[in-house]
Amino acid sequence: MSCPWKDRRRRLVRIAFGIVLVATGIRAWLGPVEWAPVAQAQIPNAGDQRMKQLREAELTNQLLSEILETLRTQTLKVELSEADKKKAGGARPGSDRDDRDR
Repeated sequence: MSCPWKDRRRRLVRIAFGIVLVATGIRAWLGPVEWAPVAQAQIPNAGDQRMKQLREAELTNQLLSEILETLRTQTLKVELSEADKKKAGGARPGSDRDDRDR
């Protein structure tokens, strides 16, 4: 004699196993779910990067030339503000030693 509750239990286990098996098959068929967007690689344009770098270098050289011309041709007047005077009030430690060594 077989117990009716054991047969019922086996039947439920088989149904659950079949559902899991079918779900796994569907999942394998459809492939992975993309929760986050996939990153797309962009090929860098080396020529464009080089041209931008050259433009920046030219701009830097132009600005440095203007600063150099200003320093060579004009007299500059420097004024210290109150905060700068407080910072510059005392000599730096060790500055006397450096002067004697020279």
